[in-house]
Amino acid sequence: MGWIQCRSDPIFSLADGRQVKVVVHVDAATTAVTSLRFALHGPRDSALERILYVGPERVPESAEYHADQPAGRFVAVVIVEAEVDAAVTVEAQLRSAKATGEGRTHEPVRADLIE
Repeated sequence: MGWIQCRSDPIFSLADGRQVKVVVHVDAATTAVTSLRFALHGPRDSALERILYVGPERVPESAEYHADQPAGRFVAVVIVEAEVDAAVTVEAQLRSAKATGEGRTHEPVRADLIE
């Protein structure tokens, strides 16, 4: 199998203008992925303006934002449900800062990003 990227992945746009892009790669066929759940945890003093998607939805996805982290810290958590056990890589990016986390389907995979 090759890595697949899902639905152009969400961009979390915050009220202060910061944008955090979360990308997930799954080592499985798109047809084997049944759902994706994105959660971004950001600074306590931040607020979500909107979540942007660019592209068609290939599998059911949900995304949520939690303002529960210290200043300058973001934690992206993704759970990929699939018909198979597969490797998952999560990338979070804010400007030039980038973080990566690795795991498996059916479990939370996190990427800790420090601004």
